[in-house]
Amino acid sequence: MGKKLDRSSDAAARAQSWLGDAGLTNERVRQQVDQMVDGLRREGPVLVLRADGEPLPERAQWGEAAYVVRGGSVLLDPDDVGTVRETLKDLLEGDGTVEPIFDGVARMAVPDPVRAVRTAQERLNRRALHLEYALHVTNTSYCPATEPLPPGRRSPTGRRWSCPHCDGHGVKVAVVDSGFDPLVASTTAWLGGVQGDAETLTDPLGPYLGHGTFIAGVVRMMAPAAEVYVHGTFPVWGAEYESTIVRKLIEAAKSEPDIISLSAGTTTLDDGGLYSFDVWWKRHACKKTVLVAAAGNNGNDVKFYPAAADYAIGVGAVDKDGTLAAYSCFGEWVDVYARGSDVVNAYPRGRYRYVQAPLQGTSDVLLPAGLARWSGTSFATPMVAGVIAARMTGQPGTAPATADTLVAHAHQHAYSGLPVVRKRDADD
Repeated sequence: MGKKLDRSSDAAARAQSWLGDAGLTNERVRQQVDQMVDGLRREGPVLVLRADGEPLPERAQWGEAAYVVRGGSVLLDPDDVGTVRETLKDLLEGDGTVEPIFDGVARMAVPDPVRAVRTAQERLNRRALHLEYALHVTNTSYCPATEPLPPGRRSPTGRRWSCPHCDGHGVKVAVVDSGFDPLVASTTAWLGGVQGDAETLTDPLGPYLGHGTFIAGVVRMMAPAAEVYVHGTFPVWGAEYESTIVRKLIEAAKSEPDIISLSAGTTTLDDGGLYSFDVWWKRHACKKTVLVAAAGNNGNDVKFYPAAADYAIGVGAVDKDGTLAAYSCFGEWVDVYARGSDVVNAYPRGRYRYVQAPLQGTSDVLLPAGLARWSGTSFATPMVAGVIAARMTGQPGTAPATADTLVAHAHQHAYSGLPVVRKRDADD
């Protein structure tokens, strides 16, 4: 029988005890990567790479993982296919089979993706080939900073803006995440009217389930009248290849949302960014839409994409007192910070089983109230998205200007040395 969780404040401290503990962090990453690879292998070979791009073939080594990428292929511009085939003919099997993904992006079969990318760079003097990364529900920790915990209270964290007219009416927010639980939404007042792709839940619940519902709830606490739709893409193993996510972004863009909230990402080899995201933004994204993205839970200043891209609002996390959360990524590339620690919001009802260090082996907990407590930059991100929506009330189509004003205001009124987006009402 597993060890029981104690009261919520002690449980929260235990859940984050991997921070600063190299052994626990290594084991946590190994467990998460193991789960990701098992899921992604359904689509073909998967490569787990160290920070220098060298493969980690043994599961026991996966605690050192920096990137998870699709094996056996790379991404490229369809216009480059002929040039690449001629330049890399000594590295290809046959003529390098090509599969179109979406306008501007194709996938080419190669035996050794890392070698092909680097060789193309050397021979062509430019980035012609690109690894296809798996994005995860936020990195090394390859997920939120904690698994969901008992809420320790009967109401969600925080309050919306005090301005009675700043409720997000007329503003569309697209949440691209794990999906939506209509059952808990039907009995959660602040989720009224929120819709989304239904999430397949398990019994007991696993580490990434309920993520999209929780995030929609955070948006609605800030902008209770905003139109919110959760576009489901992340499966139960919490990771998905970038091209799949971009196809979901293209689908989400058809409704012309003002704001897209994305609580997922990855670091990239040689800080190359995410090719398919860059093409999507340049060729397909509506320029009246703002992408708000989580900065990651690595606790360092290594760029995390797409949050670090110049077209995204990258969001780091602070604790309740406004200080930088120990798990949050940081650096000049992070645009703003918001509360991401010990956030309480809507969560599916049921038993939850802990499968990641340091709570692995803890007894299943019953979460019957439709609430959970969670920490990570995942949850700072929808708060910023919600604040932008609240400020846009009655002014659809102004998301970029509103976001720029919010970021500038946060920098002008830096709190604890950080540009923190805060609610006018204090967190409780």
